[in-house]
Amino acid sequence: MKRSDFVLGFFAVLVIFSLVAKGVHTVISGESPNYLKISGK
Repeated sequence: MKRSDFVLGFFAVLVIFSLVAKGVHTVISGESPNYLKISGK
């Protein structure tokens, strides 16, 4: 695996982790996430 691939993978994991953490935080705080509002659910 090339170094650039490792960096991209690591960055992708950080982005996904931040999105998941933000989603969990909104659920705990009792607010409806924006992506649920956009999808109309």
